[in-house]
Amino acid sequence: IESRLISTTQPSPMSADAEAVLLGAQDVLPDDEDDLEPEDDLEWNIGFAEPAESPTDLYRHRFPSKLGGKPAWLDPVNLPLPESMNCTITQRPLDFLLQVYAPVDAVPAAFHRTIFVFISPQGDKLHRAGAVRAFRSQLPRFNPFYAGEPAADADVDLPPLSDAQQLTANQRDRWSELYCGPASERAALTVYPEKELLVEPEDDEDEDEDDEADDMDAEGALKGLDKFTKKTLREYKEREAKEGSIAVEEMEATEAVLKEKGGLDPSKQHLASFAAVIAKHPAQCLRYCFEEGAVPIVPGLTP
Repeated sequence: IESRLISTTQPSPMSADAEAVLLGAQDVLPDDEDDLEPEDDLEWNIGFAEPAESPTDLYRHRFPSKLGGKPAWLDPVNLPLPESMNCTITQRPLDFLLQVYAPVDAVPAAFHRTIFVFISPQGDKLHRAGAVRAFRSQLPRFNPFYAGEPAADADVDLPPLSDAQQLTANQRDRWSELYCGPASERAALTVYPEKELLVEPEDDEDEDEDDEADDMDAEGALKGLDKFTKKTLREYKEREAKEGSIAVEEMEATEAVLKEKGGLDPSKQHLASFAAVIAKHPAQCLRYCFEEGAVPIVPGLTP
C-alpha cells in the first residue's frame, strides 16, 4: 500500500463534510508512464507490520499507525457520514484496512493528523474508483479530546467523553457494533488481524550494501519474465561486469531481440522496476512521501 499524503491547512476535523478521496486506477496512476518511476532524491517513509507490545499502544490517545482491527478514530465524535462508508460499486460497507498517523509540523491545525483507509469487501473491485476510500482527520494541539502533552506510559485508559459525545460516537461508529450491535450487523463487518505499523524513513545504504541490494534487485526484477529474457539479461549483466562496457551496436542488437521476444514489453519493464524498489525492504507494506513529485508505485500498468 502506498500513499502520497498531502498536507492541508483545513482547520476542521473530519466531520459530516469531511474530505473523502476516492482512489481508483484512473485516480492514482499518472498519464505519463515515465512518471511511474520513483524519484531517487525524495524522502520516502516505509512501514512494517509488527505485533503491538500491548493492546493499549493502539488506543486513539496513543495516536497509532496500525493495520486491521477497528479504527482508532482521532476525532471520536465527528465521524464520516454512514453513506460515505459504503462501497459505491457494491453498496456494501467498506472494510477498515489501515490508518497512518501523519502530522504536519508546519500546520498548527494539523498538529494531530491521521489518514484512514477503507476498502471494498469485494477484492476484485479494488481497482475501480470508489472501491477504496481515504479520509483525513486532523486536530490542533489543544482540542476537546486530548491534552496538550503526550499521555504518560502508565495512562492506559481512553480519555473520557461526555454522555452526549459517547452517544453520538456510538451512533456514527459502525465498529462499535462489534461489541454491542445486533448479530446481523456484526456479521456485515470484516475485521482484519490487528498489527502496529512501525513507520520510519527509508534508509540510505552504504556502497557494500548497495552492491548487495543491486544483486537482490536484479533477481527480484527477473521474476515474471520469460526464460529467454532472464537468460539474456543475466548474460548481459555478467559481460558488463567483466568488460566494463558493451558496444552500442551490440546493445541495440540485443534490445531488438528482446523486443522481438517480448522481453521489453512495457508491463514487464514496469513489473521489474516495481520489484527492484520493493526488494530493498521486502517486508514493507506501506510507502508514502510528503514531497512534491512523489508518485505511487504499482506492480501493473493496468488494473
